[in-house]
Amino acid sequence: MEWVEDKDIFTNQDFCYWLQGYFEISELSNLDVSKIDIIRKKLTDINEPLGEYTSWLIEVIEDIEMHDFQNEIIMQWEDPIRLNLASIFKHVIDDSYSSAHSKEKLQKTHDETST
Repeated sequence: MEWVEDKDIFTNQDFCYWLQGYFEISELSNLDVSKIDIIRKKLTDINEPLGEYTSWLIEVIEDIEMHDFQNEIIMQWEDPIRLNLASIFKHVIDDSYSSAHSKEKLQKTHDETST
């Protein structure tokens, strides 16, 4: 039997996990033009209607691009990008897990990483 992997499926939630991981492993904490470009390209991999966060993020990237990728504009958007991602995890992704124990454990993990 041949193993078939569907590489064409990439959801909004997958993107959020990818972006969170990208932020966690990125050695340079600040966003720059090259990182914005990587994020923009990864957004095009989403194979379903865009969600609230991903739609908003595309608008943010368009604003950054409209301002010629000026560092000041990128820096203005960096915290909102990270905070809105954290909010999506807290209020949407983590809430999709069913047990109260799971939610408590996830919240504890978020609390520990944000301090």
